[in-house]
This record gives sequence, structure tokens and C-alpha cells, in this order.
Amino acid sequence: MNNQLKQRSHQQPTKIRRASRCGAALAGVLLLTGVAACGDQDSPPQAEAEATVARPKSEIRLSDTAIDMPAQMPGGLVDVQLDASPSTKRSHHLAFFRRNDGVSVKQLEQASDAEFDSLVTYEGGNAQVNAGASQAVTFDLDPGNYTVIDFDEQQNMLIAETTVGAPTEGAAEPTAKGTIKLGPGMKITLPKGFDGSGVWKVVNDDPSMPHEAGVGRLAPNKTSADAVAWAKDFNGPPPLETVGGFGAISPGHQGWVDLGPKQAPGNYLVYCALPGSDGVLHLAMGMATEFPVN
Repeated sequence: MNNQLKQRSHQQPTKIRRASRCGAALAGVLLLTGVAACGDQDSPPQAEAEATVARPKSEIRLSDTAIDMPAQMPGGLVDVQLDASPSTKRSHHLAFFRRNDGVSVKQLEQASDAEFDSLVTYEGGNAQVNAGASQAVTFDLDPGNYTVIDFDEQQNMLIAETTVGAPTEGAAEPTAKGTIKLGPGMKITLPKGFDGSGVWKVVNDDPSMPHEAGVGRLAPNKTSADAVAWAKDFNGPPPLETVGGFGAISPGHQGWVDLGPKQAPGNYLVYCALPGSDGVLHLAMGMATEFPVN
């Protein structure tokens, strides 16, 4: 894990082994979660009414000690419901990594930051889910062997494994209000009328690196420039807190997230807090787009 980000954690993980690049990949967004969690979302993003083939569904239950998920999941478009136990005392932020063919879990754990990205495909994830809450996302999963990592705000980790099979032919994409485009470069393009609520598609248009779409509420009198400046040195309290979003996806990949009901009025950001190969967060390089909620 990048030393600068590692120093931001309050304690070392105690429940599971650490994978170096995995921790670095999510450390930035976890610094921004504060006490906010994604709103409860009782159902995954909805299919088009005329769809003839329903998307398969999968449920993942989260506790302080384990990721309770299927040993096998369908590939392609799949609705995933994440449910955090009411008794959990930690937040939950999942990341799905498809291991390249022939790559073992042990190889990921031993990989350096520079090596990690060459061993996996980033297939998506979720924003923070707290005790008793749920979140719904739709993945577009490539077949293969996966390592699924559950981070909390202190970078403690739980790890699970699953095998993803062939896609369900004819499954319809969720009906989305628009598309959030990540990249190319440190650019986020929001669709016209984006208001941070409802179902949105997320695509990575960057040809060379993974990106995520975090959604955060800016503190009063703070702007995107303040968030970018803070991400460079982490000096002072974060100027925003995460309220939702979709996890990191590799170039050319996509996903859907239900951001729930309309947020409270204020100024918000869609941002990417993944680190580059030098450990500098994409947010610190200006990867953030501000939008208002009236």
C-alpha cells in the first residue's frame, strides 16, 4: 500500500490479510466517507418494461466478520443487493476484482502497487453501507475468478472469492436517467440534468486506467477547488463526505448505481479518489465535477 495513504489509516487490519494495491485503490474514497452512508435502496436499478429476459439477481450479506456471498455468480448484467447486518459496527465498501487467468489470491496479496493493476480487472463496487442499510448496483461482470474485498473507513478488510459464469443472453440494461463518463484523463462528464438521485449508468472512457464515480456533499462554502487542494496533502478535515457512488471500473467497463432519493440542497461533487501509479489521488489531479442540488 502506498505509504502516504497507509499513514492515513487509524489502525492496521486485524481480520484478514492485506492486499497492497487493493488497499491503495480504495483508501482515498474511504477518507471521505465521514459518517454518511448510502441511503437505503430496496431494489436494484429496474429493467426496461419491455425486457423479455430478466437480469439475474444476487444478494450479498455483510457483517463484521464475513462477506456472505454466492460461491458462483452469473456473468454479464447482474443486479446485486448489498445488505449490511443491523448489528455490524463497521462500514462496508466492496470492490470486485477479476483476477487475470492463472493469477492466484496469494499473488495479489504479494503484489506491489505497480504490479497490482496488471493482475486484475476492476469490475465495480459500491459506496459506503452502514449498519442495517442496503445498496443496489448492477454490474456487467466478465466471466472468471474474482477476489471481492470489503473495506471499512479504517482500511480493515474482509476477503471473499467467487467464480463468475457466462452472461445471461438477452438481459436488458437497467433504465438509467443518463450516463456518467469517466475520462479520458482526469475528466468527469455529467449528463445534462444530473441531480445525484435515481439510476445512472457509469462508463470508463479512459483507455489506460481505472476510475470510480464517488458522489460527495461539499461542506458549506466549500468548492471543488477546496476538495482538490485537500486531496493533495490531507491537511485539515475533508471538505466533503461521500453520499453514494459506483466503485472502480477498468477501461471500457460499465455499471449502474441507484443513488436513491434526492439529496438535501447544496453543492456536490462527482469525483474519483483512486490513486495513480505515483500514489497521488486522481481527485488531487482535478478529477471532480461539481453540481448543485436545489
